[in-house]
Amino acid sequence: MENNANIGHRIFICKPEIEEIAKILAEELAAELAAYIQPTATAPANHSEFHTPETLAEYLQVSLPTIYKWVRLRAIPYQKVGRFVRFNRSEIEQWLSERAVQTNPKNEAKVIIKKRG
Repeated sequence: MENNANIGHRIFICKPEIEEIAKILAEELAAELAAYIQPTATAPANHSEFHTPETLAEYLQVSLPTIYKWVRLRAIPYQKVGRFVRFNRSEIEQWLSERAVQTNPKNEAKVIIKKRG
């Protein structure tokens, strides 16, 4: 009886097939790693004490790169939780209120409300 363990098999695959296999493997790997890269929330996002960079960008209606730029420049209050950046909601609200543009009382008198009718 022949020992099949030592018989070598060759498989020939053309370049388009290799690229398709690589694409499928990359998608499968990305799906598997997503659970490890993005922490799962235990409570609804609107009840969390902290913003993620993504939720803060959406809340402030700015781009995600803008959030990361502010972090890099230390222009916005944040905390590091392991390797993740988090933003305390109350600190963000205070930070926003400190930057609110104050109205000018002299200009308020110039606003004229016209009556309809």
